[in-house]
Amino acid sequence: MGFEGLQELLLSNSITLIKTKYWEDTYENFLFKSTITAGDTPFNLTSHQQWIYGSCWTGISESDALWRIYSQNKCGVRIRSTIGKLARCLQKQFDRSAAWIVNIGEVKYCTIQEIINYFEAFSEDDFVAEATKLFRESMFLKRREFKHEKEIRIILKVKSKQSFYNEVISLPIVPKDVIEEITFDPRISNELQELFISKLKLIGYEKIANKSNLYNHERLSIRFKYSDDMFDITK
Repeated sequence: MGFEGLQELLLSNSITLIKTKYWEDTYENFLFKSTITAGDTPFNLTSHQQWIYGSCWTGISESDALWRIYSQNKCGVRIRSTIGKLARCLQKQFDRSAAWIVNIGEVKYCTIQEIINYFEAFSEDDFVAEATKLFRESMFLKRREFKHEKEIRIILKVKSKQSFYNEVISLPIVPKDVIEEITFDPRISNELQELFISKLKLIGYEKIANKSNLYNHERLSIRFKYSDDMFDITK
């Protein structure tokens, strides 16, 4: 994320989730865009996209590709946490509200045909009886072309729709209970890094905030084994 997003998270003590219908991959929300027929009954699920929000994380500790994709200005930051810490922090909010359902989990990467086969294995009765489960599972499936992201998602589905027409939802958290470490883009300048660290301290963040060492160069020492067979001096 950008440093401005990190500041907002720390100052507001919240994680921002946006409607998943705005995610760039055209296959996101595929179930709600699909032509679905159970028996002879057609189902139009398009409207359900209005009530689903998400936040994307990764299970990869370090990745050149992700820095270049999500930190194109070379001064982004990475937040380290765990699924357990996120779940425990958010659980406090779940218990106080019947307005939404939240799921946290890893994304599974499949071919389009594998996704179709999975859902077509359910009967008409299964679809009607387990619709909520199928909706949830569909939000954790993605095409194999994206498996380099090793994505982890927070997915929120609004149950009480009358009061939720916002494009984003902010879920209250306690940052010190969620964030283990903050890492800066490996390409950030030392001057900008120090400026950002000073801003974090003014906000009240006192934990580790380091620069990624992905591009640190350590001179290698390479020694080839000597072999008498390498040279034939008889010729």
